[in-house]
Amino acid sequence: MAVSTAQVGNLSITTQILPATDDAATASGAKKTPVTFKAHKELHMKALGTVLILAGLMQISFGIIMTAAEEELYSLTTQSRVYFWGGLVGIYAGCMTVVLATTENVKMIKASLGSNAVNAVLGAVALILYMVQLYRETTISWIAQYHDAATHCNLSRTTDRDSYDYYYYYGYDSEEVYGLRVAVSSLVLLFALTAFFTSVSVIVLGRKVLNDEQYFMLN
Repeated sequence: MAVSTAQVGNLSITTQILPATDDAATASGAKKTPVTFKAHKELHMKALGTVLILAGLMQISFGIIMTAAEEELYSLTTQSRVYFWGGLVGIYAGCMTVVLATTENVKMIKASLGSNAVNAVLGAVALILYMVQLYRETTISWIAQYHDAATHCNLSRTTDRDSYDYYYYYGYDSEEVYGLRVAVSSLVLLFALTAFFTSVSVIVLGRKVLNDEQYFMLN
């Protein structure tokens, strides 16, 4: 390593030359390279995009099952169609995330971040709906298992909520139905939670990718 100092007027200029074998020079040169940038995108974005697509497909699949199973009265999640619009938005965000791993176009990167932001917002709404439904499933399931169903048979003075609870819980003879609905609601909530945090992760990592892309455009 060579160091030289030159005096120009009132200014003192120091020049430091690092050899090619110097660790500091090697680390400085390899800090940001196109290879590192590409590997960063491929490693994170493809995996996260795949998770979003799978989570969206699972929500739609359970939505089809629940819609087909509910013949007369519909639950909150089925009425809101959250299974379908939540799953479709998640699949779209996942596809855009996979595209992000294969492109260096700034507009595509911003479009991917935008789709994941929309998915995160709608995912938060979906989480609220799923949690409310799971609370109802859990509460009524507990009541049905530890109380006499005969006390709920007279529906002439009940509300729509009571009719809903009777139709789905007290109308069945098997307790397995209670546990099955709670299990399904729990699984869908888990998939929605996974999609939400995945979109948040994509936004954080995508911002880093965007900053790196702008860095390379300036150089």
